[in-house]
Amino acid sequence: MIRDECKNHGYPVAMRLISVIVPVYNSQAYLRTCLDSLLRQTLEDIEIILVNDGSVDNSPEICDEYARKYANITVLHQENAGLSQARNAGLAVARGEYIGFVDSDDTVDERMYAVLLDLIERHDADIALCAMTRIAPGATFVANGLSGGAEVIGADEALRELFLNRLGCSVCPKLFKRRIIKGLRFPPSRTNEDFPFLVEALLRASRVAASGEGLYHYYLRAGSITQSGFNLNQFDKFINSREVFRRIVSARPGIRRHARAYHCLQTFNLLKSMLLEGYDKQYPGEFNQMLRSLRRAVFSIPLFSFWPLHHRLSKIYLALFPRIYARRHSGKG
Repeated sequence: MIRDECKNHGYPVAMRLISVIVPVYNSQAYLRTCLDSLLRQTLEDIEIILVNDGSVDNSPEICDEYARKYANITVLHQENAGLSQARNAGLAVARGEYIGFVDSDDTVDERMYAVLLDLIERHDADIALCAMTRIAPGATFVANGLSGGAEVIGADEALRELFLNRLGCSVCPKLFKRRIIKGLRFPPSRTNEDFPFLVEALLRASRVAASGEGLYHYYLRAGSITQSGFNLNQFDKFINSREVFRRIVSARPGIRRHARAYHCLQTFNLLKSMLLEGYDKQYPGEFNQMLRSLRRAVFSIPLFSFWPLHHRLSKIYLALFPRIYARRHSGKG
């Protein structure tokens, strides 16, 4: 439940050009840096919606401080409900013609939204994206740009890129036309929430434009969900990829093999993680369900065209001989 009304400080009733939704949960150590990067955007017509998701550190006070100082910052305070519900709360009040998402422990290049908006307008695109700069202690690399340096592609081709792990599942380095995601919401009570939301947006889109610049800065921090070991929430990746495959079969049958390949890959990665970390015995029901799914998939020969030979063989090996696979790969990661 939202406990406090939106603070808008006399903000104009007319829609702003871009609404950026920032869920905030216990991120006091990084929040100011994130907000300062948004306030430095060269594109001025932006509203920033902060959704404090029941933080118990000083994040709520930081949100309110910035809202008092900057008229284009809005704050919502809600009881802790998770990332999906925080983003959904932001979507409910966003007024921009375009919608973006930023995580409160990341930063963005000062040109990011200007570049993304220019891509949409020049190509009459529905979604624009940039590459993501991943920053870890002692290492920085750029990932998730379109393959081949393409600047504009059709939505079906973008879905293929997504299913082949070349587009990036995160909604954060992307800008959406408001009408494309009207009524869409992130699935509550699940992790991996970006993936089904992005698929539904692409199913509604016609064109996607892209920049190869790594304008979104994603920080790989110790202890983050994406960097920690296996936990049961990661089973959501299997559920989401299975549901998306079923959705694609009916909505875009021409790319169903790509969606099935993605589901197979997610299943393999999760099974491998469970085996190597010993969770197959802790969660036998989930493990056996995924193992049956992988066994059905690996013998679907058309899927093989997406993977090199050694990748195909490793999937078959795990599907048929999971315990032997675990013994041979134990300690190798």
